[in-house]
Amino acid sequence: MDWTTPLRSLQADFIARLHSDAAVLHHLTNPQLRGYFSEMTIVSGAELAQVRQDCWSVADRLKHLSGQPIYDVFISHFYATMGELVARKYLDGLVSPVDSFSRSDRLLRVSVDNGGAYSILVKVGHGHVDAVRWELPAQSLDKNTVLLCILIREPVTEAQLTYQVVMAGFLPFYMIAFNHGIATLAIGELLYAGGLKSYLTSLFTQQIAPDLRPVSVPNVVPKPNNSEVPTWQCLQTLRGHAGAVSSVAISPDGQTIASGSSDNNIKIWQLLTGSLLLTLTGHADAVLSVAFSPDGLYLASGSKDKTVNIWHLETGSLWRSISGHADAVDSVLFSSDRKKIATGGWDEKMKIWRLETGELLHTMDGHSQVDRAFAISPDGETITSSSSQNTIELWHLKTGKLICSLPGHADAVESVAFSADGQFLVSGSRDKTIKVWRRGSS
Repeated sequence: MDWTTPLRSLQADFIARLHSDAAVLHHLTNPQLRGYFSEMTIVSGAELAQVRQDCWSVADRLKHLSGQPIYDVFISHFYATMGELVARKYLDGLVSPVDSFSRSDRLLRVSVDNGGAYSILVKVGHGHVDAVRWELPAQSLDKNTVLLCILIREPVTEAQLTYQVVMAGFLPFYMIAFNHGIATLAIGELLYAGGLKSYLTSLFTQQIAPDLRPVSVPNVVPKPNNSEVPTWQCLQTLRGHAGAVSSVAISPDGQTIASGSSDNNIKIWQLLTGSLLLTLTGHADAVLSVAFSPDGLYLASGSKDKTVNIWHLETGSLWRSISGHADAVDSVLFSSDRKKIATGGWDEKMKIWRLETGELLHTMDGHSQVDRAFAISPDGETITSSSSQNTIELWHLKTGKLICSLPGHADAVESVAFSADGQFLVSGSRDKTIKVWRRGSS
């Protein structure tokens, strides 16, 4: 018998009890019970007041970034917070937050003593049990991710004193089929939530070894020869720029996209929904480059108008404008500590600026015809540049002095990247080769 069969049977029984409100009546006649954490949790009193206070605080901070009325931001965070609260109670403190998957979802990590860790995506729905649907965009998550669906049946209002938050069910991510980049699930398609702990335990002990590959759908190109080559789907197309899009960047938390265009504007989009959050105007010519700060609070943009603009994303305002290049700025990059910003331009110069003051710290001009391939080492000590002279230059970020030059390519170097530990540097060239450089001791 398939391991899901008992959980599907229990789910059908659970749905029948929800229709009869048997679980609700049990709570009303036993007010000392805090809740069946495998089915329902009652949230009220001081606990509910704290949730409301936290969500209003978040909504107030994000009201400028979201572009939505503050009450709408509060509602989405309220759903997410209630879902996380119930999941954390049910899993007895074994979960820790990873980050918001979006403002209405939460991503949690479950870990145990043996060092195992799996992520749980918590999605909250609202409405009648027969009508509610949980919609899930196709998203690249850890292969052992579990989807946990939460149902709030009451309308969310300031006058509501009690919420009956239902653990509607769960599904291992490998069992979810996406059609045209979207999966839409009803409660009857889920497994009984009371089995979630057992399922996670089986993963930790490897008692269940399911096929963890995503379910293929007709509009997805099948994997050749059943190999592990991933497939990619176009989830959506974002339209709104009036000119060519010359640069894009994804925020560190993976929630937003920044795009720069020849229409002189920058747009901030929500990654999963494609909704437009902000339009940043201020450049007098095409925007050639955009980059998020490591903490995601700022965005830098380089333009054909020879300026670098720093935008404060929580307010959507221009925080600082930097001038100093003699031609278009086509590369911008934050240092890992967010204290400096590197820029490169068509004037064949690379410049390092102090972010807080806009002060020019260094100009690197050790070679001519600087290309736009920049990278900063993870420790923030070294910055690279490349040139059409076929070399890679390594510079000391604090002093602006040249450390060394790496020859070897037979044509212009187009791109460079550091490994996460800073021990390797990879370069790509028009000579059709990739070179891997290893850091040595002096």
